[in-house]
Amino acid sequence: FFFFKQKTAYEIRNCDWSSDVCSSDLTTPVTSAATDRRDGAEGAGQEPATGHATAGNTASEAVGDSAPPAAGCVLRLAPLLLPRTRRGIVGSSRYAQRLREEIRVASQDSGRRPVLISGEPGLEKDNIAALIHFGSSDRQQLLIRLNGALLRADGADLFGRSAGEDIPLLECLGEGSLLIDQLDLAPPAVQQQLLELARDRRWRDPQDLQRFHRFAGRLFFTAEKSLGAFDPLCRQIRVPPLRVRRADLGEWIRYGVRQKARSLGWSRPPEVGVEAVRRLQTYDFPGNLRELQSLIERALRQCSASHPATLPDDVFWTQRRS
Repeated sequence: FFFFKQKTAYEIRNCDWSSDVCSSDLTTPVTSAATDRRDGAEGAGQEPATGHATAGNTASEAVGDSAPPAAGCVLRLAPLLLPRTRRGIVGSSRYAQRLREEIRVASQDSGRRPVLISGEPGLEKDNIAALIHFGSSDRQQLLIRLNGALLRADGADLFGRSAGEDIPLLECLGEGSLLIDQLDLAPPAVQQQLLELARDRRWRDPQDLQRFHRFAGRLFFTAEKSLGAFDPLCRQIRVPPLRVRRADLGEWIRYGVRQKARSLGWSRPPEVGVEAVRRLQTYDFPGNLRELQSLIERALRQCSASHPATLPDDVFWTQRRS
């Protein structure tokens, strides 16, 4: 946020975001060997993409609308930005291959159909949306994320104006992409507004219901379950839980260890033994990827003093303490 505040609107519109925005190589499975070949890569399955984020060009249209003040929009959008993907799709199982293909197809959708990404908690569904966005022709536009569960009951924090604001947040976004997390927990009235936005690509300011505004961006939704009214309007991607992707678990663990070890200052990422992987494959991981990442970090921190070449099996323990 401090970075945004120190720059003029012109500098921000013309800022080089190449170090922050990544697109995805969705055609290549992310495996242990493939990841090792990516020297210094931040995430498997993604490569840097040079682009310029354009917070200032707002394309929501209504008769008589003027271009919104860029500086004010930037300060409002900055805390909501998803500037890059976390990683590509790890694994080579049929589930990983299918998910990778669904992301590729959605990213190449010239009609920019809304996408509904559903699945259990902890599956990084927002990262799936980012993979689609930054792998598409919209990669130079902004992607912002709002938590549907925290939206006001009248939707004014998205479609309307709060005190001291001249234009709605959605108008600030322009041609950028909007991700609504936890759509199933959004207030009913807001779900209806978002349904109209997905169906007709237009919206209304609660303070001026007589005038429609055109939405020129793309919509992404995440939810833990399908939502009947949204289903026919959206391209649907169902993210499988980790427990049905046990064949990918070894690759996930080794990839996660390499990533986290670097961030914790290990000069050389440690190896993970086959027996440790086999034992973890018998666990269901109800918290999915979020739980797996916590397990990996805990294992590395237990060995932070000695930095062994291979992590002991007993540092990988779950709530079951097997």
